[in-house]
Order: sequence, then structure tokens, then C-alpha cells
Amino acid sequence: MDSDTNRWFAPCRGRLSVCLEDLLHAVQRNAAAPRLVIGGLVTSITMACQPTSGRIAHQGGTAYWPENSRTAVEGSLDRDWQAVHFDVFLTLDRRPVLQAEPFLDPELCRTVGDRPIGEVWLLQTEFDALHAGYRCGGIADPDHEGARVIDDTVVPLEELIYALEAIPPSRRPDVHLTAGFFPNVSHDPAVYAAEVLGRWALSDLAEPPIIVADLPITLDAFRSDARKRGLGLQTTLIWPRMPAASGEGWSTTVQAIGVAHGVVDPLDALDASGADGIRLDPRVATRSDARRVADAAAHIEVGPVDTRAEVRAFSTWPIDAVLTSDPEL
Repeated sequence: MDSDTNRWFAPCRGRLSVCLEDLLHAVQRNAAAPRLVIGGLVTSITMACQPTSGRIAHQGGTAYWPENSRTAVEGSLDRDWQAVHFDVFLTLDRRPVLQAEPFLDPELCRTVGDRPIGEVWLLQTEFDALHAGYRCGGIADPDHEGARVIDDTVVPLEELIYALEAIPPSRRPDVHLTAGFFPNVSHDPAVYAAEVLGRWALSDLAEPPIIVADLPITLDAFRSDARKRGLGLQTTLIWPRMPAASGEGWSTTVQAIGVAHGVVDPLDALDASGADGIRLDPRVATRSDARRVADAAAHIEVGPVDTRAEVRAFSTWPIDAVLTSDPEL
């Protein structure tokens, strides 16, 4: 059975033999109308075996609380979700912090005196200055109107590690960390990897995080550092890469054209990156892309998405998980 078929039948694998036995018995009892019986049972099996995918809480579950926040760490771990995701960048003094960009987002952050901020680059700011001078999450997120609005300091990676250590191993979710290395505005990938994995290796956590990145150089650096520490690291490639510098709308259009014409190929990208898994961008990826990488990727996810309709639609793809702001959709 190929990977595509295997992923599709995974939800009902344990019930499939029972379904087939019921089908045989029904045909034997209703020999005069086997087509009606078979048709009805096939419909029932199809309904029972609808593909379902796991859920990954994007940035800690942004439908409920501010992204990458202390509240998101505490809340997502308290919910017993299967998997959680956070973003990580380094400050000037190489402290890993939970942030989605290499700068403080002016739409979500303010100074301690509640003044708007300009450009606050993490690479140019030490952790103590970030902690003392800025607060994030106290501004309503227009993309998630139902989320709580909680003003708080930037969260160091160590707090996530401590929170995970505090819960029983049987309840610990898989942790996905997006290491968003940006050339010229981030620390070198090797430094990035050493600071993140170095802290994780000193913890009591048996499993390292799953490292997610859109550049092979970032994944290479993390794999190299993990080998030195004797860690069995899993990596996930974000595909396709959407360079923020060119503008989201324009870069998305360019990538979509490339995908449609076969110039940008997920299987080639996965192979070149050496990653174990792949995250497909829902704005441009297709079901065919998921099928193409099914045999090569140990893990396939799609996201991030926010609505119930999106989660349900992508759950029918041959994938393992949907990255979503609300894992309970």
C-alpha cells in the first residue's frame, strides 16, 4: 500500500476487516440484490473511513490567546493538544525568544508606557532590554477577534522548556519550532542551532523539538548541531518559501505561477533540503502536491489555516496534520 493510500485508510484501519466481513455476510444473505447491499455498505465504509488529520496548534493556538505568548504556552499545554507550534528567533545576546518575526510586530507590541513602536530588531536588542521595555499581546489581533487580549513580556525559550518539564511525559505534546532565519537580519544558522538545541539538551525532555524552516541552510545547521549532541532530530521544510521582503501578495503570486507550471516542485525541494517532512503552504499548494510527496516525506502538514471549512477541506488530503489557530476545529 503506497503512502497516499496508507494515510487515507489510517483512521479506519482497525475497522476495515470488520466492514469487509459484514459485506460478505450481507451478500450471502441477499444474493438476489448484491448490488444494493454492496452499494450501501461501500457508502457506509466510505463515511466511516473519511480521512482525518492531526492538529498542530499554530503559535500556541492564536484563536484563543496572543501568538507565541506566555498565555499561549500555558494554555496550549493545559489543553492536552496533540502538537503545539511556536516560532523562535535570537536576540542580540543570543537568547532564543518566542517571536514570529526577526523584529517586534508593531501591530501587536507596544512600549511599557503603551506607546507605538518603530523598528525593534531582535538582532540589535538584548533580551533584558526587550523584557524591560516592551509588551506584546495587549492589542486585539484583527485576524483572531475571539482571542484573549493579554499584555505581557517577550517569552524566552527556556520558559517553554520549563513548562514542558512540569507536565508528565505521557501528556507532553509534540513541539514544532519554526526557526525563521532571515539572511542579514538574523544570527548565523549555526549560532541559531547551537543556542536552541543547547538549551534543549540541558533539559529533562527526552525528545528534541521538530525544527521547521523554509531554508535548507537552516535545517542543515540544526541537523549538524543535533548530531554533535547525539540528538535524533526531525526536520520539516516549509514549501514553497515566501520571501517576506518582496511583499506577501506579490511573492504568493510568483510562487503560485511557479507551482502551476512545475517550475517550483515540492518533491525536488524536499529532496534538496534533506528534511524528513514538509509543510505545504495552503495559499499555493494543491492536493496533487501532497500526493507527490507522500512516498518521500515522513510527515506532511498543511497550514496555517484558521477556519473550520479550511481545516475540514485540508483534512481530506493525504497528509498527517493541519497547522491551525484552533486545534479543536
